[in-house]
Amino acid sequence: IFVLLFLYVDNYLQKGADVLGFSEMMFASGSLVSGIIIRNVMSRMSIPKSIIVLTFLTTISFIVVAFTKSVWVFYTFCFIIG
Repeated sequence: IFVLLFLYVDNYLQKGADVLGFSEMMFASGSLVSGIIIRNVMSRMSIPKSIIVLTFLTTISFIVVAFTKSVWVFYTFCFIIG
């Protein structure tokens, strides 16, 4: 995903380095938030169920990003993936 991110922003969204940079910041923020929150949220579920839920969330995110050219949706995608 990290190799294709630049191509996605440049060719599909037709945006510049500012969008790519902010998407990296959103990814890092998502990683930080998930590290803090995910333990509390997912501790109520079994491990297989939490893996299925997170995989489903990631799949939906990829599908939505594939069919939209909205930069804010792309930022949300980066946050969720993080």
